[in-house]
Amino acid sequence: MRTFLFLLFLLPTLCLGQTTKQPDTPITIGTKQILHSAILKEDRTLWVYVPKSGGDGAKTRFPVMYLLDGEAFFASMAGTVDYLSGQGKMPEMIIVGIQSPDRVRDLTPTHYPFWASGEPANDLKSSGGGANFMAFLEKEVMPYIEKRYQTQPYRMLVGHSLGGLTVLQALVHQPALFTSYVAIDPSIWWDKQLIMKQAEKALTQKDYAGESLFYAVANTMDKGMDTVRVVQDKAQGNHNVRNHLLFRETLRKSKSLAWA
Repeated sequence: MRTFLFLLFLLPTLCLGQTTKQPDTPITIGTKQILHSAILKEDRTLWVYVPKSGGDGAKTRFPVMYLLDGEAFFASMAGTVDYLSGQGKMPEMIIVGIQSPDRVRDLTPTHYPFWASGEPANDLKSSGGGANFMAFLEKEVMPYIEKRYQTQPYRMLVGHSLGGLTVLQALVHQPALFTSYVAIDPSIWWDKQLIMKQAEKALTQKDYAGESLFYAVANTMDKGMDTVRVVQDKAQGNHNVRNHLLFRETLRKSKSLAWA
């Protein structure tokens, strides 16, 4: 009972202490910037993270990661890079997240309004703007970033799904534009596996010395399926893993590209 009465006496003091605390301080991980594109004829949003050591007056130069679907992955990627660079597991990097108001338009190389099964897809009718998007990235975003920030010539391109397809398109068609490429579960199925046919030719003919690719794959196989049988399997539900394993064989034909 005495303890209970003591807590009742103490409660107003605790509440009073809460009302007199200092104002909250925002935690900032980056800036949101608007860049008008003459190529795309519209304003585009960039999300930019700069390492803590790159503050005002700092002369350290950083490699740059260009992150597709920036609005979805910017916060998690900035946190990952901040932590791993702080642990000495990777270099500090500037991250540029690129927002796409129409990702189907931006992240597809051809107009192909069909799903992987061949069924018509209304959601994909705006597809085919990949070339314009890459021109925007190369001729407008990169000069903008390299003028405003202390950058190294090392550039990385990171994308997931259709963004991963865009990464592979850049690797095949503009290999000198980036030093490293990260394709996360790329949409190999797009336009009847067009990227696989293009990569098979490019990877055996072009020199990729000094460039690297990290290729990440999700396990979406049916229960009981394995990586040996799935290559011969025809089930639509297993097409993603099947395509990834076939693309791995394409990568093995390159004599100069470092990949994992």
